[in-house]
Amino acid sequence: MIQFRKAVLSGLGVVGLLAGASPVWAQAAPPAQPQAQTQIQAQAPGQTDAEKLQALNSAAVAVALGTQPIPADQLALGGRFVKAMNIRAGLDETFKQALAPARDMTLQGLKNAPPEQKAKFMAALDDALTDTRRDMVDKIIQGLDRYYAARLTAEQLTGALAFYESPLGQKTVRTPDALTEAEKQEAGMTMMRNPAILDVLGATIGSIELSQSLSLREVSGATERFKGRLCAALKPRGIASTGCPKA
Repeated sequence: MIQFRKAVLSGLGVVGLLAGASPVWAQAAPPAQPQAQTQIQAQAPGQTDAEKLQALNSAAVAVALGTQPIPADQLALGGRFVKAMNIRAGLDETFKQALAPARDMTLQGLKNAPPEQKAKFMAALDDALTDTRRDMVDKIIQGLDRYYAARLTAEQLTGALAFYESPLGQKTVRTPDALTEAEKQEAGMTMMRNPAILDVLGATIGSIELSQSLSLREVSGATERFKGRLCAALKPRGIASTGCPKA
């Protein structure tokens, strides 16, 4: 994904703001979206199973990226499924890792700054990064809620949730390495007997495509939001930056 949009646009422009910080202490240095569809279209005659699956996924991605309303009860089921799959934690960690090098570079750039000023800047930076990361993850999760609500029927979602919301299902999702051999066998048999699990697996490729599209879209607009948050976090700490508007 273009090196995760150049590591989230080089740490959302952190270094640029750092260069404009108070000289007293800082001396060292979107793609086009598909149109939303009004409904998931029925497959055309003669399509292969793979083509049918791709058509369903693509249609659901278009719905997720669009603004058309989805029934509240169906959207709630989609949200329950996304929550059960612990997708938020994975997304949050992905963005955190993408931003970590820029944070480390900023910290290195402040090595000659007075300790108190450096601590204040890094605290403001961490606050701004956390808020920006949470905002991006929230938007992607909302899109995934819509995707699964559009892609799967209520019967398919409830069937999958019967396993994934169970203690064994949650252990399978969150701590798979901790599964005992008996639990692995039980989970495998349960999943094989549950046709909704196969439906979920068929929808996975579309969810990956959607996550990539939403990530690129959110990253594209995140730089200015991040700068605003960083400036807001710097001001009460008494840190000036030429990259921030004057009061």
